[in-house]
Amino acid sequence: MSMQSSDNCKNLIKSFETYSEKAYKATDNEKHYTIGYGHYGSDVKASDKWSLAKAEAVFSQDLKKFEKQLVASLNADEIEVNQNQFDALLSFTYNCGITRLTNSSLWKSLKSGVPNSDLFLQYKSQGGKYLAGILRRRVAEIYLFEGADWHEGNDLVLEYVRIRRANNIMLKNTRQQTIDAQVYLKVDHLDGLLSFVAKHE
Repeated sequence: MSMQSSDNCKNLIKSFETYSEKAYKATDNEKHYTIGYGHYGSDVKASDKWSLAKAEAVFSQDLKKFEKQLVASLNADEIEVNQNQFDALLSFTYNCGITRLTNSSLWKSLKSGVPNSDLFLQYKSQGGKYLAGILRRRVAEIYLFEGADWHEGNDLVLEYVRIRRANNIMLKNTRQQTIDAQVYLKVDHLDGLLSFVAKHE
C-alpha cells in the first residue's frame, strides 16, 4: 500500500500547529524547541526565526517523512485504511510520533480489524492534565477518521460528547471489554470532557 496525505489532512494539521515565526517551547518540560508548523527537534534553537516560505518547505519535508513511517507501519502489520483514516492517523503521527501510534490501543484496534476511533483520545493530556488544543485536535481527528466534517473548536468536542451520549456508546462500567475503550468512554470521562470544555470556552 502506498498513500499520501490529502489537502484535508494538511489543513487539519496546519490549523492546530499554526505557523510560528519564532522558536518556542509548547510546555515547560519540552526538551527541544518548536518552530514553523510544529517542527520540533534538536535542530531548532531558541533564537531561530523562520519565514513563512521556510516553514512551508519544512512542513512538506516533515509530512513526507511521517507519511513514509506511517505507510511502512501499516504495511508491516497488514492494516488497510481508507484516505480519511490515513489522514487522521497521519495527523496523530505528526503530533505524537509513529512510536506512540503503533504502541497505542488505537493501533491495536486497527490490527484487530475493528477500528475504534474513540481511542484517539488516549492522547488528550500531558502530565495527567487535559490540554485544550490537544483535546480539540483529537476530536477533530476522530471526525476526520470517520469521514465527517471537522473544525477547530470547543463546540466540536461538545458535539462529540453529546452524540456519544445520545447513541449510548459510553460504557456502563470498567469491566466491559471492548479493547480498552472503557478507560475513555465511561460516564465520568464524558462529564470530565464537558467540564473541561466549559472552562475553556
